[in-house]
Amino acid sequence: KAGMVIQTNTDKITTIRAEVSDLMDQLDKSIQSDDDAVQKAYDDLAAARKDYGAGLDKVLALAKENKDAEAQAFVNGDLGKYATAEENAITEIVDMTIANAKEKSENNTKAANRTIILTLIIAGVAVALSIFIGLYISGLITKPLNRVVRMLEEMSKGHLKERLNITTTDEIGQMASTMDAFAD
Repeated sequence: KAGMVIQTNTDKITTIRAEVSDLMDQLDKSIQSDDDAVQKAYDDLAAARKDYGAGLDKVLALAKENKDAEAQAFVNGDLGKYATAEENAITEIVDMTIANAKEKSENNTKAANRTIILTLIIAGVAVALSIFIGLYISGLITKPLNRVVRMLEEMSKGHLKERLNITTTDEIGQMASTMDAFAD
């Protein structure tokens, strides 16, 4: 009975085996780890896959020869062990892949957090520096203007002896020179 099922599904089994072989080739190309454990797990999977493939070939040959009882016994015995070994190897690779992905994710999160902190520090320093520069420039403008206002207040009281003596060449300096000349 099992042999008959195997014989009727031989094409399907062959197609699935080809698909699995293609996936194994893709996995082989995608393993880019210097980790010996990952390479060993892949090698274990390849060996288990080879044993399973040889066992499956034996089952197919027995089914073609109508040795159903022998095929069934092999499926329940050695082929089952090969399948379990292959499944365990796949599980090990999946577990390692998940562990590696988690480690990379944690490292990326740490790097992102460091970048955020550094960005906030730089932004804080830039804001503080901007405030300092703004206050400095504001002082350069308001101090001479305050002196001009005080002089105008004194002039309004009739005191014409005070002078600004601002020697800058910018607009404030020009205004101070004009005020000094006006007081003369």
